Amino acid sequence: MECVVQMNVIYCQLIRVAFAEKKEVLTKTTYADLVTETDKNVEDLIIGSLRKRFPTHRCLISAINNNTIKCSVI
Repeated sequence: MECVVQMNVIYCQLIRVAFAEKKEVLTKTTYADLVTETDKNVEDLIIGSLRKRFPTHRCLISAINNNTIKCSVI
């Protein structure tokens, strides 16, 4: 649990800094499905942190786009 709390503090700081910066907003599948560079960076950091902390574990990641559920195992 301590690991999750520590990661959350780091990601929250990254997001707070990003609020003040100019953003490039992209779309994934529709105009309503937005993603920013901060979204991508935080996702990469979360996955990287989990892989580093738990190298023998696997993660199930899911996303919902246009009422379609996409799952990936990393």
